[in-house]
Amino acid sequence: MLITKAIDDFDRDCKLRGLKEKTINDYKDAVNLFTQDSHLLMVEEISASIIEEYILRLYEKSISKATINTYLRHLRVFIHFLEKQKIIDPEFGVADAIKLPKMPIRKVSILSDEQIRLLFSNIDTKDILSVRDALIIALLLDSGLRRNEILTILLKNIDLS
Repeated sequence: MLITKAIDDFDRDCKLRGLKEKTINDYKDAVNLFTQDSHLLMVEEISASIIEEYILRLYEKSISKATINTYLRHLRVFIHFLEKQKIIDPEFGVADAIKLPKMPIRKVSILSDEQIRLLFSNIDTKDILSVRDALIIALLLDSGLRRNEILTILLKNIDLS
């Protein structure tokens, strides 16, 4: 089977499962990166050794372990789909070849009350952009929202009451 056909079938399956368009695109981007990097044309060419070589090439690039981890998790979803559809025999252990990198433990530093007061005291709220910036900082500190979650907030998502 052509790899492009398998990717199209995977795309359709993701849509049928109701996955978000961004998630589907992320999956497809990761799979396309793998197939292009490994010069694959046919699904039957996918093997544990091809995946292991791909993983080694990822480590040679200047990308973080977190990014590698994401690529490999997305690739694993695709491989599981191929196995579930009986396109790849699970006995070949292709999915098992996808070893996720050990992630370093990130130490999160927390601002003290004094640091937060100092931060807000240095924001000049005389113009609307500064007020917006102060609001963004308050959201980050108080809600636990991530940067991207704040960047995608729409006016309709805000309850001013």
